[in-house]
Amino acid sequence: MLYTKIGFGLLLALALTLPGCAPRQEDSVRLAAQEKNLRLSQVLAQNYRIIVVEPVAIPVEMAKQYPQTARSCQSNAIIALKASKMFVMVDHTAPGEPASPVLLVRSKITDMRLTSKISRLWAGSTAASSYINMDVQLVDASSREVLQEKQLSTISAVPAASPTSSGPVKSGEKDISEAMGALVAEYVTAVMPAKKP
Repeated sequence: MLYTKIGFGLLLALALTLPGCAPRQEDSVRLAAQEKNLRLSQVLAQNYRIIVVEPVAIPVEMAKQYPQTARSCQSNAIIALKASKMFVMVDHTAPGEPASPVLLVRSKITDMRLTSKISRLWAGSTAASSYINMDVQLVDASSREVLQEKQLSTISAVPAASPTSSGPVKSGEKDISEAMGALVAEYVTAVMPAKKP
């Protein structure tokens, strides 16, 4: 009986020291592909000084499961775009009579998953990662022409909390939606041409 308890204790200690937060190899490949995807984005034909990040669309069932994700993605994209100081105005709605060309950032969450903390603890680096997949369109507000489209995804190697408790899930949801908002902002700034002197 004593040896059984010692054996179980050693197994538990080993499980706790496994690199459960380390990205899996396939996640690293996806992240590398994402970075390349952004670098290869074509620069827009004109510079937009006003950016409108429209509300993020999300399937109804997904919105029920992750109620804060869409709004958090939108608000964090706005925050990151403002922080870049590249634009005269960044908001969720366009001004009535804009003095500069307006670019609409239109997006839709197509898939999302939050991995529980428990599965991360026991499965370690083999556990599925949390992620958000999103389709993004850059639209000229005047002509309504879709200038570019891009599929973006963000992966979280940090374990989200157990979905059985409401508080921790919101925390994990917030972390990954903040990352997606920042990624959308990175995409917009990557395709914006340099200002002419």
